[in-house]
Amino acid sequence: MNDIHEPNQMNEVQSENPQQMNDTNEQNQMNEAKSPYLQQTNEAKKKAKLPGCSIACIIIAIFIFLLSFAVVGSMRSDIPDIENNLVSLEKATVLPENEGKLVLVSGKLSVKNELKDNDFNVAVKTPKLERIVYMLQWEEDRDEDSDGDVTYTYSQVWSNALINSNSFYSVSRNNPKKKPIESKYFKNETYLGDFLLTDAQMERLETEPTVTELDEAVGKKHGLRVEDGSYTNVVGKSPKIGDIKIRFHYIDTEELGNITILAKQKGYGFEVYETKGKTKIDKFWTKRIDKAGVIAELKSDANGVMIAMYVMSGILIIIAIAVYYYKRG
Repeated sequence: MNDIHEPNQMNEVQSENPQQMNDTNEQNQMNEAKSPYLQQTNEAKKKAKLPGCSIACIIIAIFIFLLSFAVVGSMRSDIPDIENNLVSLEKATVLPENEGKLVLVSGKLSVKNELKDNDFNVAVKTPKLERIVYMLQWEEDRDEDSDGDVTYTYSQVWSNALINSNSFYSVSRNNPKKKPIESKYFKNETYLGDFLLTDAQMERLETEPTVTELDEAVGKKHGLRVEDGSYTNVVGKSPKIGDIKIRFHYIDTEELGNITILAKQKGYGFEVYETKGKTKIDKFWTKRIDKAGVIAELKSDANGVMIAMYVMSGILIIIAIAVYYYKRG
């Protein structure tokens, strides 16, 4: 599940600038610090703190560049090994002769039983069901301008994650330490044909649809009412900090369609496959893909790693050049 972060429709935004709250002495000190002489001294100190930075950046860039050849070379050398040993299954059937082999399996997911949240009497026949509790909380945004002046902005957001307000600049913006009702995750035994998905593979499945038919009588037992497919304790049109909304997300296997798994067959399930080059294979795609498509995906992954490492090397070299000329200036 991705962390869901929703803005409050009745958003309250307030700003505070600590510099405007300083007393006269502090303001005088700030003005004094901006004198030309002190600015030149501060610039000199900044430059003095950068010895060896350019060289270090270049060394790291060269290391990443060389490492990319080793990593990508290993990935590419494994592709023929994968292609030769891969067993592509027409049907998602467990066969004894494929035990320990790299298998490619495609099809739709299935489950045998419903998942049920007994607290709210919500039941769905699905691989995963999530009760997600969103709570209205304060969120702090820190903005620093070119002069070093800092402004703190506060807004109200609906978030399923607790936002720690202990480190906020403003002591008047306090978030609750916990939710009155906790989020909960339910997982079902999920099959791809004869194969049972592993916990790691289940983690890759995203819950998207929302259960919209909620029992109002059940909500009342928890002091909640039903509104827009959610249980909520919001009164009127102006929610307050600490108010909650509860939604139930699940996986619709028909809407999800075909998935494809590339991994080692282990009993009636899967396990990570390790190539001769020590590359670990446990791939998962939310689409049907054949053997040729898998090889193309693996080559694309290798190219993606190479490009990412080249970009990192380039950025470090640019930083090294910028630091070098800054020190000379």
